[in-house]
Amino acid sequence: MNSTKSQAEIVARRAELLVELFLQDLGATFVSDPRTDTGYDFIVAFPNGEGGTNFSAVEVKATERPIGDSYPLDAKWYKRLAHSNIPSLLMVVDAKQNRLYHAWPGEDDIKASANIRTVRIPVLPIDDAVKEQIRERLASGDRPGPTSRGPDTLSTQKHYFVEQTDDGRYAVRAKGSQRASDVLDTQRAAINRVHELNPNDRPDVERVRNTSGGHPDKWRSKG
Repeated sequence: MNSTKSQAEIVARRAELLVELFLQDLGATFVSDPRTDTGYDFIVAFPNGEGGTNFSAVEVKATERPIGDSYPLDAKWYKRLAHSNIPSLLMVVDAKQNRLYHAWPGEDDIKASANIRTVRIPVLPIDDAVKEQIRERLASGDRPGPTSRGPDTLSTQKHYFVEQTDDGRYAVRAKGSQRASDVLDTQRAAINRVHELNPNDRPDVERVRNTSGGHPDKWRSKG
């Protein structure tokens, strides 16, 4: 085995370990390595909040180069991820900087024709807010539509609550979740955030002052 191949294998294994730890931190009930049977790096399971379990496929790609806003993916792999009957999460790891990026390849996102060998997939860096969105997506088991161009366009089917925090900001929290999906400076910004996460939701919004329609700590539905 030459040193170049050995280094590539080390980088790939490091990336897989980082992603496995990331998935466990999200709350996966199990993370399996089924590549000999399915070809995916991981199959993960998350409790869906209704007493059941939802499964997703995860593919890991590793690099030691700066990633930017897109990643080149073999067209065959793109089609496999985009046309799976379960949600497929692409994780791209900058193994030198220990930074994680992700994408949800969707059938309508990029048309990988037969004569194209590589497609560039838009990827997003993972911060705390995006991390929670990924957890919710994996728990919901929803197949994504087109790959998101930014964290504000990752939509789900969750129902959300908007509530004021102790420091006067506004938290967006999905039903059944103890952690906030996002925290914003104004109530209107929080409501708008809900509509970005789930355009069809009418969030329950906590009243923060006395009005003719109710008192603080009462909830109202907001379209």
